[in-house]
Amino acid sequence: MVMIVGLPGATPGGALPRGSVPEVVDHGRSGLVVRDLADFPAALSLAADLDPAACRRHAERNFDLPVMAAGYERLFRAIVEGQRSVRALTGPRPSLRRLRERGVSA
Repeated sequence: MVMIVGLPGATPGGALPRGSVPEVVDHGRSGLVVRDLADFPAALSLAADLDPAACRRHAERNFDLPVMAAGYERLFRAIVEGQRSVRALTGPRPSLRRLRERGVSA
């Protein structure tokens, strides 16, 4: 949640690829995802060079209130309509291959 709160303020950062990080951080645009904790200080230093406006755009496209509300509405409608497939409930997700291409180890 902290990562999402920082994005609209155009505050890129660094993170390890655990939990929701691969879903929240757009590696190289809204922050940097590092595989090893030892690389974290360098990632934070490099994050200072990321475009704050791109960080904010990422937040608006993915986590702005209307976007999130529409996602929850889609989820709740699917549940009410009896959808049981996880894919139907969550929508499209990046493939493991795509995440690896972006430098995220999953």
